[in-house]
Amino acid sequence: MKRQREWSYDEDLLVISTFSKRYKSDQWADILLDLTKEIKTSKASIRARIKSYNAFMLGRTDGLQDIESMDLAIKEVMSNQSLSKSKMSYILEP
Repeated sequence: MKRQREWSYDEDLLVISTFSKRYKSDQWADILLDLTKEIKTSKASIRARIKSYNAFMLGRTDGLQDIESMDLAIKEVMSNQSLSKSKMSYILEP
């Protein structure tokens, strides 16, 4: 079985902030592709992490990894851009 990737706070912050800044002007797939290059990981890995963000925002934390990193990154972006949880979930949906 393949080992799950460990995500850093900086990577979480990059993914969340990039989507929140570009979702109005760019296609979701284009943002995803740019992030794969910048973080040097697969599309599947980023998609899985985004699913984890959404699960976390819904309060489903069982089985999630790096919860503190996710929590801090989500709160920072939501605070800096005045976003609600529902708006953040909308932005992160493909």
